[in-house]
Amino acid sequence: ETGDAVLAAAAHRLDETVRAGDTVGRLGGDEFVVIAEDLPGDSRAEVLAARVVDAFTLPLAAGGEEVLVGASVGMVVAGPDERPTPERLLREADTAMYRAKEAGRGRSELFDNAMREEVTERLQLARELRDALPREELRLVYQPVVSLADGQVVACEALLRWHHPERGVVPPADFVPLAEQNGLILPIGEWVLEEACRQGAEWRRAGHQLSVSVNISPAQLAQRNFADSVDSTLRHAGLPAQCLVLELVESTVALQPERIRKTLLDLRSRGVRFALDDFGKGATSLAHFRGMPLDILKLDRTFVSGLRQGDVSRAIVTALLSLAEGLGMTVVAEGVEREDQAVELRELGCELVQGYFFGRPMEPERLELEGFNARTRPGLGDPLLVREFMRQIGISARIQ
Repeated sequence: ETGDAVLAAAAHRLDETVRAGDTVGRLGGDEFVVIAEDLPGDSRAEVLAARVVDAFTLPLAAGGEEVLVGASVGMVVAGPDERPTPERLLREADTAMYRAKEAGRGRSELFDNAMREEVTERLQLARELRDALPREELRLVYQPVVSLADGQVVACEALLRWHHPERGVVPPADFVPLAEQNGLILPIGEWVLEEACRQGAEWRRAGHQLSVSVNISPAQLAQRNFADSVDSTLRHAGLPAQCLVLELVESTVALQPERIRKTLLDLRSRGVRFALDDFGKGATSLAHFRGMPLDILKLDRTFVSGLRQGDVSRAIVTALLSLAEGLGMTVVAEGVEREDQAVELRELGCELVQGYFFGRPMEPERLELEGFNARTRPGLGDPLLVREFMRQIGISARIQ
């Protein structure tokens, strides 16, 4: 498979880059470890890490193709008088690597004392996360996807929240990576899918013809029975398969494209649809999705926020809309926070939008599903605008 070829090529590139006496090993997934002994100080470790990052700026030859993967490096240095356990060193290097990832692709970070406190905090949070699902501390909130043509809500994206009894609401960025590392993402992901499908079916019974979108992790897609599990969940909830959209990001499929393609095609044959999320965030490449049944392209919020910067940003969005149309995909623009952004996207031909301007993520019972006034900036005297404004602030009005 292409994913295996990429891993083999990455291992070979890494082995060529480090020193002759260094040890290279694979931890799992797309993570590798380098044991570099007798480095004279932190600065030499940083030089080695920079060399590794630079080495992965060049494409890898894998399966007859050139693939660009990039690398983020976390380092930890143990002094000659220290006796740390291998587990501790790996944990600290892992923390530094995630700090490097947060700063952007192609970076390295050296573990320090400030990160040591972070490790302790992450370990405690991971222990508490194990009890979150059985204690019913996890919740789903939903954000509407709105049609700019008529202002109707056509779908809702399910977003996970952790309501900790002492910490309050824990951001997904703080606990989802932990769940992925310790395997909890599988039972949590299963619960999210079941709850979202149940809510989607409930909306349809209430007369709201909506689709529901669910973010899927790499670990879920890698399960051999994932398609059957989704099918069973849909039937149990009573939700038609075509009303479920599974959202993927590039990293979900980059390392096992062939296996995941088969899973997606299996689910597509049953009616499930797919969205490519956060398109344009980082070095996204559609090459990884060749032959995959994608229906929706979700433009990252950076494209929307950049619309005010002039003709270049508009040209990029226009080109992406044309690309999606040529591929038979629908576009959803994410991160729409102002009316002028909605106006401009509509002028460019974008059909669907999502963002705070149309609704923040909230509990299903508080969600506004009756639609929005589609006539953006019609003028202060427009009766439709007045009625919409009065409705949203809770004042009833009769305007003919």
